[in-house]
Amino acid sequence: MDPIFTLQWSEFVLAERLQEDLPKRHGYSVWIPLSRQEKGVDLAVLKRRDDGMTKTVTLQVKASRTYRTAEPKREATQRHAFHTWFNRFEV
Repeated sequence: MDPIFTLQWSEFVLAERLQEDLPKRHGYSVWIPLSRQEKGVDLAVLKRRDDGMTKTVTLQVKASRTYRTAEPKREATQRHAFHTWFNRFEV
C-alpha cells in the first residue's frame, strides 16, 4: 500500500516561504500535487486576477544530495558524518 501523502523537505520549505512572500490576501495560492506522478511539477503558484482569470506558474525543486563521508586515514582526524553536494546548472 502506498503512503497517503509524502513531501520532500526542500519542497516543503519552498512552499512555506512562497506562502509568506505571496500572501492569500493578494490573490496568491501555493499548491502541491498529491500525485507524485506529475513529472516536472513539484509546486504550483496561482494568482487570481481582478477579472476572475487565474495565472499559474509551475515549479520543479532541485535539492542537494547527502552522502556519507569516507572514514579518515588518520585516527586523529575528525570529519562530519555526511556531506552535501550541490549541482550547478547553466541558465
